[in-house]
Amino acid sequence: MYGLQRKALVSLLSSYISQFVTMVVNLATKLVLARLIAPDDLGVYAVALFFLLAGDMLVDAGMSQHIAREKDRPYGNMLLIRLVLSIVLFATVQGIADKLTRWGPEFPDVIRLMAITLIVKAYSGVANLFLDRELLIHRSVIPQLVRIGTMGLVSLLLAYLGYGVWALAWGTVASEVAFGLLISYSVRNRMPLTLTWQHTSRLIWGSRFLFLMAIMGFALQQGDTAIMGSLLSTEQVGYYTMAFTLIMLISRVVESAVFRVIYPLFCEYADNLPKLGKLYRTATLAIYCIEVPIYSYLLFNSPVVVSVLLGEKWLPAAGLMQALAIVGMINPFTTFGNEVLRARKLDSVLTTSTVLGAVVLMTSGYLLTEWLGAIGMVLAHYLIIGSLPVIITVRKLVSEEFAELSSQLFVVYATALMLMFIASVALAVNPYLQAVIAGLSIPICWYTYYRIFGNGIGRIAWSILLSRPSVPVSEIS
Repeated sequence: MYGLQRKALVSLLSSYISQFVTMVVNLATKLVLARLIAPDDLGVYAVALFFLLAGDMLVDAGMSQHIAREKDRPYGNMLLIRLVLSIVLFATVQGIADKLTRWGPEFPDVIRLMAITLIVKAYSGVANLFLDRELLIHRSVIPQLVRIGTMGLVSLLLAYLGYGVWALAWGTVASEVAFGLLISYSVRNRMPLTLTWQHTSRLIWGSRFLFLMAIMGFALQQGDTAIMGSLLSTEQVGYYTMAFTLIMLISRVVESAVFRVIYPLFCEYADNLPKLGKLYRTATLAIYCIEVPIYSYLLFNSPVVVSVLLGEKWLPAAGLMQALAIVGMINPFTTFGNEVLRARKLDSVLTTSTVLGAVVLMTSGYLLTEWLGAIGMVLAHYLIIGSLPVIITVRKLVSEEFAELSSQLFVVYATALMLMFIASVALAVNPYLQAVIAGLSIPICWYTYYRIFGNGIGRIAWSILLSRPSVPVSEIS
């Protein structure tokens, strides 16, 4: 088990290195692109990306989550199913693209081009899943970095040359092809691709609830684009997409690296509730100690951030960023709570939660967006009714750890919000100075949280990395 702990730490560090560099390059790319392309170009791209993400979800059919929790992992069967489904979807997109002119005359050709990624990702997704599940994430670092670098170089060059939405489309295709080639090299002679036919039906049948949850989860994550794309102009969609992208960049960087390691670990400890609960509390507390000060900062300082980083033409996105910052903070218990229940195979609870959440979001989102515009879609995200079944179930499973986590998060939220509020009141006459002083309080919060909650975690992690098993992982709290 100690070897598993070291393997997990190496994977986590590798994932964070990849995510940090990805964040820097991705943020720099988006900031430059914001000055080179128009909001409506970003809106067209966002809608096209929505269709292709829906295609990715259909191609996966819930298999990735299912295969990760099984002892027998038939990667060959999964790859075959994904390739067949992706080819069918690619042909479908080519056939119906001419009818998709609601979002402008360029949209059909844009989505035809981007549909290439469906087939590319059908393979690269399996290879990446293999490295994640077997905790070999360090082998995916270079492919991930090349992917984001390719996206940046291609999209920026074409945007500079005035290609607008095509800069984003070609950047997406080029980056996925580059990633697919390199991830294939990373898993050569490692990923078993033998076909065992009886596994095919078991794989599909075992994924049925996860597939339904994936559909509902997709509605929760991408439903805003669908609703706004049907009700608002591409320019308004562009403002929302920029605000949403910058806000969610925080959680994607902080959480994605942990997600790649935490779910396999949850699966390993699924039958050991004390360890599962401690791991759930530690992971949740760690990421919200990082995220809450940043979200609090954006809640009070988004207009300055947008003005400085994106330019005056994007100022309508500032109010959306402030409202979305609250979305990032209002529901911490399900961030890893969903993964706990998935590892425990409590698919019925997850299904209820995702269906309820998707119905509430889509219904309220449509009504509020029709009434209030883009801000209405943001307000719909405040309704976390769908998360209640997950929160209640996780609390029952790990009640003591859940209670301790609640008290710890109260300290985290109160500290960050209080500091940002004081800065906003004291320096209200000078928004730029306020933004600078408030920004300095972010690392202060991080250091304070580490001193309060760290409990020697750095020493423990370092001991594990140096393969000194004298310090058990059970000390981590």
